[in-house]
Order: sequence, then C-alpha cells, then structure tokens
Amino acid sequence: MIDKCLVSVVVPVYKVEKCLRRCIDSIINQTFTQIEIILVNDGSPDGSGEICDKYSMQDRRVKAFHKENGGLSDARNYGIDRAKGEYILFVDSDDYIEFDAIEKMLFYANRHSLDVVCADMCKISEGNSKSVIKRTTLLGGASKNKIMTGEEYLVDCIYKKQLSVAACTRMYKTQLIKKNKIYFKKGLLHEDENWTPKILLAANRIGYFNFVFYNYIIREDSITQAVNKKKHISDVMITCEELESEYNKLLISNKNKRILKDYLARLYINTCTYGDFDKKFYTLKVDRLFALRNSFFIKTKLEALIFYFSIELYRNIKLKFK
Repeated sequence: MIDKCLVSVVVPVYKVEKCLRRCIDSIINQTFTQIEIILVNDGSPDGSGEICDKYSMQDRRVKAFHKENGGLSDARNYGIDRAKGEYILFVDSDDYIEFDAIEKMLFYANRHSLDVVCADMCKISEGNSKSVIKRTTLLGGASKNKIMTGEEYLVDCIYKKQLSVAACTRMYKTQLIKKNKIYFKKGLLHEDENWTPKILLAANRIGYFNFVFYNYIIREDSITQAVNKKKHISDVMITCEELESEYNKLLISNKNKRILKDYLARLYINTCTYGDFDKKFYTLKVDRLFALRNSFFIKTKLEALIFYFSIELYRNIKLKFK
C-alpha cells in the first residue's frame, strides 16, 4: 500500500535564498503526505540556512541539516545517508516539482515493483524579461509502459537518443543506492553523468512513466551556468574513462556494451564545443584514441575520425551545424 510508504526527498541547499521557498513549498504541499524532507544546507553564505530552520520548526516532516561546504555531490550523499524512506527523490533547491509528482510516481513504482521510476522534466529558461519564458520538455525515457532491466533501459534510451542523465528525473529505491554503495563522486562537475549510468545498471526493474513532474529552472547565477569550462571538460573526460573501464567489466552482450561505450565516445568528443577552444589544453588532456576505440555507430565513427585528425576542425563543423 502506497499510503504506508515513506518517501525521502533530498534537497541540497546553497545560495538559493530567493527561490528556496518555492522549492520547499512544492514538496510540503504534495498530495502524497508520507514524506520526509531532508534539507542539506551546504555551508550557504546567504539566508538559506535560516529558511531551512524555519520550515523545520513549522513542519515535523522537514529536517534541516547544516554542514561545511562540500559541493552538490557531497550534500546529496549526506542526505542519502540520513534518508529513512523506501524511495529517494532528489530535488535541487532552485527547482520545484508538481504537487502530485510523488503520488503518481510512487503509485507507478508500486504497481510494477520498480527499483527506479523515470518521468519527464520541464526545462524553464527565463530571458532578460520575466515575461519571456522558454519551456522545453525533456523526456525521462524512450519506451513508455515497458518494464526493463537497467541495462535494457539504458541501451534503449541511448539507441533512441532519449537518455537523460539528470538524477532528478527519477525516483530510486533507497536500498538500491545504499546496498550497492553508489554515491555521487565528490568534487566532480556534472556528477550526474558519472552517477546515473551506475545506478541504472544496478537496477533490476525500471519503468518510464510519461508525465512532467519536475521543473528545472535555468538561472544565470546557478552552478551549471557559472561552471569552470576547463574543469568541466576535464571532469567529463574523467567520467568517460572511468565508465569505459566499468563497462569493459560488465557481463552483458557485446552489442549492448558497444552501444553504451558509443555514448561515451560522443560525450568525450563533444567536450571540445564547450566554451572557448584552447588548443594547448586539449593537446595535454585529450586521448585522441578514446573515441575511435569506443565508437560503434557509423556516424560516431566518422566524427571520431575527424576528431582524431583535427580537434579544431571537428569543433568548427559541430558548432556550425549545431
């Protein structure tokens, strides 16, 4: 019975004083009420910590924790360790969820005995004027109403070009994370690229429920927007190399393994389109053979070949047709 289930919602908090209330309100006003809300104040220098404390005094389901700044991954891991719910949902503190999100996802998860339930995200970009808002729906899967293993789901999404690595687009069995000890890698930018494939491959039953439940807000001062481009590139390369090593150890079909690794090849070579091009930086950092040895589809093989002979040429071609 879903009414006897407890869901833990983990919210890392850092420099979001202006929009934090909207996030928390969207969670405490859920139609499903059996939740615990874990607010992790990650050493925020503004008034975010005080807001967390006020909510914890007003609603017993809200638990406010305060720690030294360690980054998004560290804050999420802190919340995971304290989660008591059967399922975990991650919500970033500048975003918000629909009021029936947890009820719908939990019903679907219980109905199909899922380890992970996936759904859709709405990306909301605000222009200089608050009246100019661009909304884009990002799908959380490729094949709806089909229960798959983690391997099948990941391959299906990659093959159909519908993979979302955002951790916030899914709800997870808490024990899936804790039992397999799959935590977010501290200090890594775009940590979801590293974490998501690992947690999905550990799951036996995954289902995609086609409805928008998560609202992702693009802010100019957010961590994603203010990212150090060179660290971003280095961290993506580290993730690709780490996942390549993990995929090589998987006891799965050769075709599926090649599809998983083809995604890494594309991710790796696309780093050269981030920010300004620094030839010296790429000469020192890049493994030109990475994409060639991991490409599977013909299009990826061709792109990897261009990348191998001239990274700058590949970048110019990619940006021209983007």
